[in-house]
Amino acid sequence: PIVPALWVPVHPAQLPFTAAALQFNHSGFGAAYAEEGFYGLIKLKYLRDEYERAVYLLAKRIVQVAEETTLAPGHSPSFDSLPSAFGASGAEQTLKIVIVSSPGEGAVDDDDRGGGKSAVPDWNPYEHARPLAELAAYLARNLDYRATVLSFDDVSPEDLLTGGALSGPALLLVDPGALLEPERRERLSALDSSVPPWVGVMVPGSAPQPGVRDQEHPGPPDLETVAPLMSRRCRAVSRVAVTGVATAEMFSEVFPKLAKAMSAQFATHAPSYPPAGPPGRPSLYADGPELAAGTRHEQEAHGDWRA
Repeated sequence: PIVPALWVPVHPAQLPFTAAALQFNHSGFGAAYAEEGFYGLIKLKYLRDEYERAVYLLAKRIVQVAEETTLAPGHSPSFDSLPSAFGASGAEQTLKIVIVSSPGEGAVDDDDRGGGKSAVPDWNPYEHARPLAELAAYLARNLDYRATVLSFDDVSPEDLLTGGALSGPALLLVDPGALLEPERRERLSALDSSVPPWVGVMVPGSAPQPGVRDQEHPGPPDLETVAPLMSRRCRAVSRVAVTGVATAEMFSEVFPKLAKAMSAQFATHAPSYPPAGPPGRPSLYADGPELAAGTRHEQEAHGDWRA
């Protein structure tokens, strides 16, 4: 049997457990809706009246449920702390997001983004409703990653170079203005020279144009000059990744591509640690080899030893 859903009919075996446990009489919205779903009602012109009827009945049902349901006052938990209602989709994937911003950027607490109590820069190159760190973490969650947002200034060089803080796929989101700081450039260059292939880099926002540079007020160097290895691998995925992702909409397209590419690199190149093999064959003599040797000599003396 086919169980109709709001959009298209779905076979019971394809329903998530949470959805399959819900009981609802879809035929109350009409026989055409129960057979075709809203998608079919929209596409088939001769079902126009049935579509309007189903929408009206659905709206009535929503109002009815809202009026009959009372929620007790309570505390709203962090979204990241809630388990998925549809269960785990597989092995948990992790993604480190490192914000490399200009000095003086405001900081926001990272407790709700999986990074503990450390503060990350409140950098917002797109004048978006949320800072870049929150936007990136949101996109990562939609890809089923467990995202940890870090500030480049709070991560020690030892962590970056030895892989302690970036032991897994990671993306560095670099503000071009941060490349004006010699110390940041040096740290990025050092990281680039020894970074594993699953760490990438990205420039959110519009990169400065060459025409605005002059001797008195030189613009920041290109990221490809400071970190050529990371830039090259991410440029292969998206050309604009290291030259400047101009809009939030474009960032929402490029970021998932880079995150998946770095995860694929990690799955391909990361060292594996298989479990130890089975132990050696156990001795048939419970009292150890010394007693076993003595037993053999006694048996040889009586002619009972078998090779």
